[in-house]
Amino acid sequence: MNATVKPIRSPSYPSMALRDAVDSVGRIERQFRSAPVDRTVAAQLIGYSALSGPANKALAALASYGLLDRAGKGEARVTERARDILHAETQELRRARLIEAALEPALFREIRERFAGIPVPPEVGVVTFLNRQGFNPNAVRPAAKAFLETMRYLEELGASESHRPSPPDGADLSAQDGMTTKTEVGTVMNDPVVEHKGAPARSAPSQEPEELNDIRAEFFGGKVRIKALMDKQGLEELEKKIAAFKTILS
Repeated sequence: MNATVKPIRSPSYPSMALRDAVDSVGRIERQFRSAPVDRTVAAQLIGYSALSGPANKALAALASYGLLDRAGKGEARVTERARDILHAETQELRRARLIEAALEPALFREIRERFAGIPVPPEVGVVTFLNRQGFNPNAVRPAAKAFLETMRYLEELGASESHRPSPPDGADLSAQDGMTTKTEVGTVMNDPVVEHKGAPARSAPSQEPEELNDIRAEFFGGKVRIKALMDKQGLEELEKKIAAFKTILS
């Protein structure tokens, strides 16, 4: 009788760390902003001569962080998340979008949850964890490297848990920047309203979701208020955002 062989899992993970992904999508955004770009041209802008296997993996990495989307046959488009990272009005917005991008890959969320409370887990721990999950041995080291470099990037930018102390109840999240900030988010954080001291305040946008699956969240005093009208697809999207919300409030 033949023994049952446990299948080897092939993890889906970005082929580059978030730092490199942000740099790469920035090269595309500088030329095309939010307009569609041919994938071959996009590959050339990030350093590849043609749309080869490695180029496709690099573009897939940008997509896995939610920095690049499909925009038609053979075309891509820089996402709103990427533009918020590249041109954020506040550092708080940029940090939130970076955390959101870092936790977009399902494997990275799985590792982050396994080592909750440790901003940058030890490499041996991550490798051991992936091996125990039955991943292809050839993919374990590259996946661990991409994850750890991404976590170190967040740590350097002060976007990890260890650099995000909870403010006093009722305090603004951006008080350390010398401004009062109220932020409305579509997805995680979007359309920020910033009131600089001494400057006239802008009118805050409506807090009600304007359309189906328009997820709006308001962060204040270590809490988050979420408003949305969602169908099944929207609920699945919200589930992916919960990890980012938890990290923002850590």
